[in-house]
Amino acid sequence: MNLLRFYFKSSILFLLGLVAFLHSCQNNALDLRQLDSQVFETNFVPSNRFSGVYYDEHTEQEYIYLGNGKTEKSVSFFTSDGDYVKTIDFKQATISHSLNDISIWSLDTILVLSSYSGVIFFINERGSCFKKLNLNKYVPDTIPSLEFTSSRLDDFLYNESLYVGINLSPTVINDLSNYEGILKYNQLSIELPYLIKMSNIFDTIPRISFLLNAFIKNFTPKNHLALDIHHYLVLEDKIFSISIIPDTLYLSNISENKTIKKHIDYVEKTNIDKKRFELTKESISKIQENIFWQTQSASYISKLLASEKHKLKHLFAFHQFEGKAEDCWDKRNWSWLVYNEKFEKLNEFIMTDYSVSPTFSFLTQKGIFLKVKPKFVKNYDPKKTHFKIYTID
Repeated sequence: MNLLRFYFKSSILFLLGLVAFLHSCQNNALDLRQLDSQVFETNFVPSNRFSGVYYDEHTEQEYIYLGNGKTEKSVSFFTSDGDYVKTIDFKQATISHSLNDISIWSLDTILVLSSYSGVIFFINERGSCFKKLNLNKYVPDTIPSLEFTSSRLDDFLYNESLYVGINLSPTVINDLSNYEGILKYNQLSIELPYLIKMSNIFDTIPRISFLLNAFIKNFTPKNHLALDIHHYLVLEDKIFSISIIPDTLYLSNISENKTIKKHIDYVEKTNIDKKRFELTKESISKIQENIFWQTQSASYISKLLASEKHKLKHLFAFHQFEGKAEDCWDKRNWSWLVYNEKFEKLNEFIMTDYSVSPTFSFLTQKGIFLKVKPKFVKNYDPKKTHFKIYTID
């Protein structure tokens, strides 16, 4: 009987181990493949800032939209197969305004965020403004001059609510060229709310919530430059925020007002922490040098792609580059990191194909679109934007 019980327990343990092993293998057996390529033809050179993907839940159709890179005030819609649908030009409606971002409500309605005025323009399909929402009216007077920004990871519309970042406008400080001015600017910045959420945006009086108050302050060492967080993605009641220095991801649960910090590990990661310096009179002269080092020589996280319809999350991270400065973006490897729903790392692919750029990319039902750099396109036409389409399975 004891021998039988021993064999039974051994078999159970073996099966459990086998299941765990197979699960582990499954997690690491992901394959990255190029599916196809796609060309979109416009009458302008598209901008990464105002381009993306719009999914119409009523028709269950997906559209690619490309923004005008010169005026930044018109956008063209296409099917994911490259067929042209329409163009909306809102240059006249937003004249004299510097734009931060656009967000697609429908094929007939575009929301446009003005950087410094805090105005959101509601643009119809004719390019006319039929409603304005002034964010300054809802921000307390105790907060000094502001700059409103959207995320570089995604647009500012999620589940019919607006998510807009708050930065301190440099105009609040007369002189940012000396230590005292920068120190004052820094101290004011870290006390600001990080995000505002605005719901019922078509109502006369929308609802507003301030999210993640003094968020940067909680993760910036005392007396260090507070230029940490500037990428965020709102998804599944969480805010995914990326810090450039060091390579860190913050996952903030909106409903629980709780934030956890995750260090992102990838091949050839540089210890950027060593380049952090205290904000002292002696170090002010090194600020430009430090920023130059980050963007050209250091590894850093560039983008996060995720959606509720896709279980996987994709994070792109550039590697360190030690060649000539002019070759920095053309001959630089980067890591394609893949995570599951719990943000557990599943795999890492080292990208050595210099022809594609992770900075101009988006996630579609067909796959992940990565823009091909012009110098790698034969007989390049600036009004034809080339993408390679990848899948991970």
